[in-house]
Amino acid sequence: MENKITAYCRIRKGIVSCNGSLIYTNTEEQDHVQFLNQTYRFLKPEYPKFFKMDPLSKLAFLATHLLLRDRDFGAESHLDTAVILNNSAASVAVDRQYQHSTEDFPAPSLFVYTLPNVMVGEICIRYKIFGENTVFVTEKFAPQQLEKMIHAIDSEGNTSRYIIGYVDEDGYEGDAFLMLVEKNKDGLPFTAEIINNLYLQ
Repeated sequence: MENKITAYCRIRKGIVSCNGSLIYTNTEEQDHVQFLNQTYRFLKPEYPKFFKMDPLSKLAFLATHLLLRDRDFGAESHLDTAVILNNSAASVAVDRQYQHSTEDFPAPSLFVYTLPNVMVGEICIRYKIFGENTVFVTEKFAPQQLEKMIHAIDSEGNTSRYIIGYVDEDGYEGDAFLMLVEKNKDGLPFTAEIINNLYLQ
């Protein structure tokens, strides 16, 4: 079977949507982190560790929850699932906070999140994903690179499901666009053009 986009979601500028439908919107004067925390309370994923995460990981976690909340993603290990993300700011927001903390006493809780790969780790821990996973940094959203990465992993023949997309956070606002790509007869064609069109919606 071919790879098809079977679900997609977006969290950006106080709006949360999934498969083109509005899920939640920020109706209060909240900063970015407050909005993420309020979105968590609205979606109720029941994962207390969420509040210890940095904003980038929170954003990725919420977007992944939206993708998978109607799926049977139970307690078993998912060896055939990969997580491939990109962003443009890496973990710069926490990097700045950590650098500031070193002027007094370095904050270990911040240091944990000074790599963008940690957000993928949070997703993999929560959903017991043991397939390929990576984050690559590009100047902007790069659908062509995502498409190439999936085709490259496909050639190994061990992966049947992908969580892919763009998760960026600079300390002031965030942008998450995630897709669930599966070997399926139903869904949207998995092409860079379709991916870009969904991102721009």
